[in-house]
Amino acid sequence: FHSLENCLEHYKDETNRTVFIIGGGEIYTQSMEMANTIFLTRVHTTIDGDTFFPKIDETKWQLVSNEDFEMDEKHAFSYSFQKWEKK
Repeated sequence: FHSLENCLEHYKDETNRTVFIIGGGEIYTQSMEMANTIFLTRVHTTIDGDTFFPKIDETKWQLVSNEDFEMDEKHAFSYSFQKWEKK
């Protein structure tokens, strides 16, 4: 698809269809108003980079679940898996 709008328009009439937006940074920013749910993995470390997920406006979004995971042999950093829903 050439735009987010084209993609969502294409799938709007399908039942039981979930569209996942998986980045990058500008695509996340463009889609925040269109989304109903955010599945977010927060990695508990600081990494230099130039692309980041946009700040979640807690006046518009509610954290509905959070599961914490410690670092282990498969994961170099601890992390949290969160689910946010639009208010």
